Amino acid sequence: KQMVEIGYFSLPVVGLTAIFTGMVLALQTYYGFRMFGGESLVGTTVALSMTRELGPVITALMVTARAGSSMAAELGRISRW
Repeated sequence: KQMVEIGYFSLPVVGLTAIFTGMVLALQTYYGFRMFGGESLVGTTVALSMTRELGPVITALMVTARAGSSMAAELGRISRW
């Protein structure tokens, strides 16, 4: 049960973060490629960089942050100073 709460329920947060990160990356890449006439390569570049480099990093950060805050909240609820 705990693994489902940590992993599976983190998917919406990870997805939303990946979408917005991809949009910013596409915008910045477009402005860079526009100077050299490479606008048609923006989609491929963003897809490759998101799947190879940024995707795993963003997923790890979001799952770790969500799991850590969930566990800290649970400890705070149990201890009740």
